[in-house]
Amino acid sequence: MANFQGFPSGHAISGKTLPVVKSSISIGLWGYLDFNQHELNVVAVDPWNPSRSFPGVTTQPGKTVGNSRIWNVTSTVSGKVRIEARVGDGST
Repeated sequence: MANFQGFPSGHAISGKTLPVVKSSISIGLWGYLDFNQHELNVVAVDPWNPSRSFPGVTTQPGKTVGNSRIWNVTSTVSGKVRIEARVGDGST
């Protein structure tokens, strides 16, 4: 089971609201491989309708640190967004 972590601190942030004071934030995804050893994808979705992507927010995979993949989340809009880790078929 994967969970999100603050980077570089490593503290658990799954299920929490994070204040972002810049246009981007780096987060870690601990357990970034699924049971078939395929990498999970991190996506930004509308918090009210998780089946829709959130326009203006992009996610970019970065380096791995231990059992975590670092992701850079960048936004050109303000507001709340939900970040999810998904397997290849799109399920969380």
